[in-house]
Amino acid sequence: MKNIIPKVVCAGAVIKNNKVLIVQRAINDTRPGLWEIPGGGKEPLEKVNDAVKREIKEETGLNVEVGEIIGVFDFTIKKEDYIKDSTQLNFLVKPVGSTDIKLSDEHQNFAWISENEIDKYELSSETKEIIKVAFKS
Repeated sequence: MKNIIPKVVCAGAVIKNNKVLIVQRAINDTRPGLWEIPGGGKEPLEKVNDAVKREIKEETGLNVEVGEIIGVFDFTIKKEDYIKDSTQLNFLVKPVGSTDIKLSDEHQNFAWISENEIDKYELSSETKEIIKVAFKS
């Protein structure tokens, strides 16, 4: 039986001028080419809001103010010798200061999208729902 690793992922729907920031996973990374909102794993003993801020800063270079939680979903990533069992907490966030994007190596592209552009990108159904909630918030 494969080892199951639980993980908490903290992500943010960054909104600027009625558009949400999405980032595309690098070809050599897990789930290559998939678009998502920026976020990542919470470190042990790290506060959720701090994890959202840190992950968005690491992945996009943005400083953000964390707002309300807008949804939670679960997903798994199956590897050869283990399964990552992840719960993703999604927050509404606003950029603070510069909105110049500086992508990390985890991502190869970014886009600011409007609500009617959601279906033009390869996003998971869960992420699409979170983005729709973000536009209504």
